[in-house]
Amino acid sequence: MPVAHRKLRVFFCHANEDKPFVHELYEKLRNEQWIDPWLDKDKLLPGQEWIAKIEEAVEKSDVVLVCMSNNSVSKEGAVQRELRYAMSVALEKPEDTIFLVPLRLGMCKVPRSFNNIQWVNYFGDEKEKAYVDLIQSLRIRYNQVIKPLILTEELRARELAQKQHDENVRREADERDRKQKYEDSLKIHELESRLQEEQSARTQAESQLHKQFKKEARNLARERNNALIEDILVEFIGRLIIMLIIWDILFFSICFFKATSETGISFWTMVGFLMMYLLSFILEIILGAFLIGPFLFGKYAMSVLDSVLLWLKIDPNLSWNTPTWLPIWLQEHLTLKHVIYLQGYVQVWGVTIISVTAITLYFYLKSKEVIGTDNG
Repeated sequence: MPVAHRKLRVFFCHANEDKPFVHELYEKLRNEQWIDPWLDKDKLLPGQEWIAKIEEAVEKSDVVLVCMSNNSVSKEGAVQRELRYAMSVALEKPEDTIFLVPLRLGMCKVPRSFNNIQWVNYFGDEKEKAYVDLIQSLRIRYNQVIKPLILTEELRARELAQKQHDENVRREADERDRKQKYEDSLKIHELESRLQEEQSARTQAESQLHKQFKKEARNLARERNNALIEDILVEFIGRLIIMLIIWDILFFSICFFKATSETGISFWTMVGFLMMYLLSFILEIILGAFLIGPFLFGKYAMSVLDSVLLWLKIDPNLSWNTPTWLPIWLQEHLTLKHVIYLQGYVQVWGVTIISVTAITLYFYLKSKEVIGTDNG
């Protein structure tokens, strides 16, 4: 039962002969809303051990009303046992505790053990006043027993409420901390994701820059190597062409003096022949570059050479002073047109070999440049 609804427990110690008077008082007290009287006639159930139940009721009672009369004071038996047991329980109570309340139901001698306890006369003209005094004593006992319990219960309720409030505050704080940690974790995760994206973008940009740098380096190296190859080829081909030009100049000088000394042709005729030969030299270079010069030269050169020499009024069959170490048949049949033909034939093949050599050298150096760039 909650403390707020707990009533004052009052036990009746009486003799069976006084049951009518005691029951009247019992009914009055039961009508009081704050008193819970205990009477064996109403509380004991069939089959219960009445001695144990009575002692239990005495122990749980807040007040024991000792109803004294000639029947109970002079009688031997259960009433005396109840009285002594109640007195033994009273010895365990603190001082100034209202526990035993003697109540005389008629003119009788009060036992010596109650000489130091105030009693009331609940009979005759004093009956009404005795009831009022009894209620006051019970009210004092109520304040001694129930109010501290109420205050304790209220204090406990306040403590429980405070504890509940503290628990709610703690839960709210934990919830805020949890939400804050969750938000912080989200922010940290977002920051880490942003950093990873930035790192990935930076790495990709650096990779692209590195690739662009390598590409530009390869292009620069290729351009430098191409320029070097072009310089080498130009210098190589230029030197060969200069050698051919020097050879032509020497050859035409010999032919010029040979032809003018034996045929008496004019200077300007030989100049024209020189121009035609230079033109043929250019054609030789072009044909040689396409690797078809020797075949065209061998098929048409002899007839073309005869026509050119006759147009210049030069005898194509003009004999040529040959060295004595050459075979006799070559010395007898070696003419001017044969010398020019052989020189041109050799020159065309020379240009062809130069072209093939230049192309081969170009691709060789180019392959070396590409391999070197890839390894770099």
